[in-house]
Amino acid sequence: MASETMGEFIDLFPKEVVAYPPDEYLIQLKSGFGLRVVAGHLEIPRTESGATDWSQVSRIKIINLEPPHE
Repeated sequence: MASETMGEFIDLFPKEVVAYPPDEYLIQLKSGFGLRVVAGHLEIPRTESGATDWSQVSRIKIINLEPPHE
């Protein structure tokens, strides 16, 4: 299943996506690992408050692969 934006992805998989406001998300993988991501745009879409506007983000950048928590 594909998503046009990160906002759509979050709506499709709400239990697997953890917010780290204002600019990061952690996507929990079935293996237990997590992908920490940020917007991958040259000019990051922003809300009026200055946070990343995830409903406009169509590219993500993986900044960390996190090991499973035991």
